[in-house]
Order: sequence, then C-alpha cells, then structure tokens
Amino acid sequence: MSESTKPSDGAKTLRKANVCAPDSFGVEVNFFGKELTEILVGISPAAISQANSEVLDSAGIITAFQARGYNLCLPKQVHGAAVVNALFEGLRPEADAVIVERSALLKKSDSPTKIIGIITADCAPVVLCTKNKIALIHAGWRGLAARILSLAANALGEKITHCAIGPNATGSYEVGEEVIAAIGTTAVFTHAEKTMLDLTKTALKELAPFLGTAEIWSSKICTMADTGFYSYRREGKNAGRNLTVVSGVSLRDGGAPAAL
Repeated sequence: MSESTKPSDGAKTLRKANVCAPDSFGVEVNFFGKELTEILVGISPAAISQANSEVLDSAGIITAFQARGYNLCLPKQVHGAAVVNALFEGLRPEADAVIVERSALLKKSDSPTKIIGIITADCAPVVLCTKNKIALIHAGWRGLAARILSLAANALGEKITHCAIGPNATGSYEVGEEVIAAIGTTAVFTHAEKTMLDLTKTALKELAPFLGTAEIWSSKICTMADTGFYSYRREGKNAGRNLTVVSGVSLRDGGAPAAL
C-alpha cells in the first residue's frame, strides 16, 4: 500500500494528511499529520504552533472526537515505560503504551465507538497486533531505553501477527553518545560528524524476538523533513502534535466497520 490518503466516498472529516497501515492489519491504523488539527479541532496548524501544543495535549481532542461519535482513549504521555489497559470516558492514565481488546473496538449501536490514540512529534508511534489484542505505543529514545516495546509485547501475552511503525524522525534524529549508551545494544545509528539514531530500525531490533513471522510495515516519512507532519526538532517547543489512531471502524469513509 502506498503512503497516500485513501479515497473516500463518505465524510471528509478525518481523511486528510493521512498515512495508513495496510488493511491486512484487520483494524484501521491512521497516522494523522497537520491537516487533522484544522479539521478536527477547528484551528489552523499555524495557530496551533503559536498556541503551543497544549491544544492537542489536552482533553480537547477527546471532546472533538466525542462530537463525532467516538470514545477516544488518549493517555497522558510522559516519555516513560508504563503499559496500561485502555481507559475511556475521558480518563487519562499516565502511560506511553495502551492495550485494548479487538472486540472493544467493534461499533455498538447504543454507545460511542471506542478508539485508541497517542500523540507524537518526532518519536515513533508503534502498533502491535495479535489475534485478540492491540497495543499502541509512543516510542522515543527514553521509551526505547526503558524497553517499552518489550514491555508492551510481553503484556500482550499472545503471538504478534502485525507490527506498524508510523512517521517519525528516523534517520534525522541527532542524539548524544549518552543516548546511545542508554539504549544499549538495540540502538541502530550512524556516526559521522553527528550521531543519528534510527528510531524505526532501533524499534524493530528491540522487537525482533517477538515478531517471528509477523507482517511488518513501516512508514518512510521523516517528520523532520515532511512539513505535513509536526516536528519538535524542526519547529521547537511550540510545535503541535501528530495523532495516531487505531479503530475498528473506518474513520476515512464515514464509519464503515473495519474487518475485525
């Protein structure tokens, strides 16, 4: 599948600036960039940058999804290694990885459809799927050093069938030697005049013992180079945030069920 916006005959609300993992994952995995902010929150990307990222970091984005009939789990991310079961109804535990049963994402006629999300601005969004569960992980260098991916993979407790890694600053992520030392033997980097950590390859190296024959997909988009995505390294402390959402219904074509 190419990294492009999928065509949609339904509502346009959540389909712009969208990179998505293959349909074979059995759930819809969307990696939204800047245009989502304007569509979802009603504020232009420039205004988001000027207003700081609190607009996206706050529960305001949960409310915006609620207005569209979705119950979003969005944890308070702290660049740590906590892995929690998904909580909804606006509850936001401090965690950088959430796990949900696939069945929880099924559309129900009597309640808002549950979806899970994380925000990033150069760090890697990682999705791990098993037959019955899904993990969504925010993996920056601190999370990689704390082995958050291994913790999430173990917490799933089932064979991983699919792995997706979304847009991140891979290949352009300059770090100091102390970061490489903190991550340890799973760090994949180049070192010429500067040390550049490859987040995608580092994530895959850590996950290698868990993936076996799993289908692996990774985005080729670098958030530092592609201005369609927010980048803390490029835009500084006032950068907005990109949003990764996993859902059991299609956000791209008006809420049609994904093939769970």
